[in-house]
Amino acid sequence: MRAARRRPIAAIALVAVLPVGLLGVPAVRADPAEQDEPDLVAVPAFTPGHVTTRLAAELGDTTSLALDAYYDVNERFRLGATMSNAARGQLGAGRGVCVAHCPDRFAGIAADALVRLGPSVMGRAAIDAARFAPTALAAELGVDVHYVAGAALAIVVSPTLRIGTTRRDLANRDVGSLPAELDLRISPHVGVTGIARVALDLADLHHAPLFGSAGGVFLLLGPITLTARSGSTDVFHPGATLFAEVAIAWSS
Repeated sequence: MRAARRRPIAAIALVAVLPVGLLGVPAVRADPAEQDEPDLVAVPAFTPGHVTTRLAAELGDTTSLALDAYYDVNERFRLGATMSNAARGQLGAGRGVCVAHCPDRFAGIAADALVRLGPSVMGRAAIDAARFAPTALAAELGVDVHYVAGAALAIVVSPTLRIGTTRRDLANRDVGSLPAELDLRISPHVGVTGIARVALDLADLHHAPLFGSAGGVFLLLGPITLTARSGSTDVFHPGATLFAEVAIAWSS
């Protein structure tokens, strides 16, 4: 009975929060020089010495705090140390420092490298320690393809390959995923977000893929971005995890 009830609950939750969630991606960042009416941009050139930080509270089966930080080396390269599910292009909760209902006190930190390949394409590489004691490491490769229509609409599609390198017995498997995000500006400083993610276990192609979905809002206040999002890790399976995230990002 419990599993049967979770399917309509997940659907109702997604509809209720579609105008209430987010991921603050570069496609919707405000340019500090244009704070009166910030525009959506595709892949902005990085600013040498520029620092971006993001603090998120992830709420689900566990409650955790995750900090992401990026440093622009030059106009093409950015380095980062990240903890959140958002930085991994994943949907869910439980990465970072756990504060309640903790199976692990600390779960997940990654070293990220981003390179601007063109006006609409960004390449990504990362080494992610998904858990510790024992440590499960995975390598990630991916690209972000941006599409922008005027000052109101931005779409980012991010095909990603994740390869488990250690402790594959701890569900540290090879996964191919295709997250896609649509950001719609409804006023100069407020917008809504819809996110969908399809993921496939490459070691078991007969297993049904996961289809996660989330929705939310973002608020741009000069160098500060406030976001909130909520959704499900798999909308078609009653045992999937419902989650929510609230975050604040700051750019120097």
